[in-house]
Amino acid sequence: MIKHAKLLTLVMVASLFSSILLLSGCTPALQTEAPQIRRYALLPKHPAPAANPHKGVLQVRPVSVSPMFNSLSFIYRSSDQGYAEDYYNQFLSSPSGMFTQIFRDGLGASRAFSTVLPDGSTLAPDFTLECVVTAMYADFRNPDKAQAVLELQAFLIDRRGSEFRPIMRKDYSLLSPLPEANAQGYAQALEATAAQALQAIANDLSAISLAPVK
Repeated sequence: MIKHAKLLTLVMVASLFSSILLLSGCTPALQTEAPQIRRYALLPKHPAPAANPHKGVLQVRPVSVSPMFNSLSFIYRSSDQGYAEDYYNQFLSSPSGMFTQIFRDGLGASRAFSTVLPDGSTLAPDFTLECVVTAMYADFRNPDKAQAVLELQAFLIDRRGSEFRPIMRKDYSLLSPLPEANAQGYAQALEATAAQALQAIANDLSAISLAPVK
């Protein structure tokens, strides 16, 4: 009887000790770490300064992004109809806000126009640039040649006269290979495509022949 009592006591002590470990989170086998969300900011290289900037004030309107791609989460394309969001890898800010700032800063540095208005300015612009991102994703349909895809449209509006006139409409389709087939590689490749877009838009703005105000 004494032996059975000692055995029962040992079992109870062991059970109590295990419970304490479990409640305190000290059991190594039961510890799990929640996946962490990684966030990325795009800082593309600015375009080369224009040799002869246009005189006038340019306003860069907030960039619109197609609802299909206006997500903080990275978007991957695996087939012609197959897309997936990567919740654990995201942009630091909304795609719309991110590209608006990229275009304002980059076109200001390009000197395509003598002045590019900052956000919130009350100065009346002479020209307005409107951009729409129609596609933005990592294309993994060919895993050996994964690439970042950025497609957008740009419209320049002349506001100097009594009537606003569209004087430029351009479509851009840009691709950059991923240095690595992962989220970090996509962020680097997308940054490169954003730099290409900035340079292409700056070149097209600089090449426009602006008619005198009527």
